Amino acid sequence: MTTACSLRDLVISGPVTDDLCAALSSLAAEARLLREENRLRLCAIDENTCETIRRDVLANLTGCDAAFVPAGLSLKDFRCAFFDMDSTLIGNECIDELAALHDVKEQVALITERSMRGELDFEHSLRERVKLLAGAPASIIDDAAALIRPTPGAKETLALFHAFGVKTYIASGGFTQFAEIVARDYGMSGFVCNRLVIEDGRLTGEATGPAGGKVLDRAGKRRTMEVIAQLNGASLSQCIAGGDGANDLEMIGAAGFGFAYHAKPIVAQAAPYKISVGTFSVAGDWFIESWT
Repeated sequence: MTTACSLRDLVISGPVTDDLCAALSSLAAEARLLREENRLRLCAIDENTCETIRRDVLANLTGCDAAFVPAGLSLKDFRCAFFDMDSTLIGNECIDELAALHDVKEQVALITERSMRGELDFEHSLRERVKLLAGAPASIIDDAAALIRPTPGAKETLALFHAFGVKTYIASGGFTQFAEIVARDYGMSGFVCNRLVIEDGRLTGEATGPAGGKVLDRAGKRRTMEVIAQLNGASLSQCIAGGDGANDLEMIGAAGFGFAYHAKPIVAQAAPYKISVGTFSVAGDWFIESWT
C-alpha cells in the first residue's frame, strides 16, 4: 500500500504541449493534472510512477524545469526563507560591478568565478577581491547600486511567500550596502551580509563580516539561517533556502526545502531541487498555493 508521505507532485515549468499532457496522463491516469500555458502539475503520484515518468518522459524533455516535490507541498509548512543575493535575487555580482567601475573587472571576475565554483576558500577570495578596490571613492557604491537588475520572477515569488506568512531574508557573502536596497525593494524581513569598509570617503580595500565580525562564508550562512529561524520560532525543517554558489551549499542542504538557481555545476548537482531553465518564478510553482 502506498503511504501519503511517499506520494509526489510532478511540477513542470516551461512550454506545455498537448503531447506532453497526453504522455503523462497515460502513465498516471488516476492523477489529477493541473495545466496552465507555461506549467503543469501532476498530483499525488507514487514512486514507481515517478520513475517511469523520469525514464519515459523527462529524459527527453528540453526547455523546461521539472521537479518531483512532496505531494501538496505547501507554504503553510514553512516559516522562513533565506536567499543568496548576487546572481540569485538580482542578476548582478555587485563586487564585479564595483570592479568594472574601478577598472579592475577582469582581475576580480576571475577570482569570483573560481570562488563560486568552490575552487577557492570564500573568505580568502573575498578579501583578495576587495583589496583590489582599495582607494575607490565611496560614491562608487551608489553607482554600482544603480546598475542592480532584479532577477525575473524573484519579487513576485517572494510576494507569494509573504502572502502565506513566510518571512524572507538575504544571507549573502555580498555587501550590506547593496542588500539593504534589495531587501527593502523586495519587502523582505532582513539581511545578513558583509560590509565594505570606508574611511575618509574611500574604500580601504577591507571588508568585515556582520556587525563587524567574522566574514560571512558557507558555514556562516547556515548559522545565520539557524539563528534567525530560532528567533522566529521555526525549525530548520520549516526553512526554505536558495542560491547559486558553492558558499550556499550548507544553507541549501540544511533547509527543509533547498534549491539551486541557475547554479554552478557543483551546486546544481548537490541541491535537492534546481532551476536551470526558467525564471525565479519556478520556485513559486513548486508550492500548491500558486495553483489555487
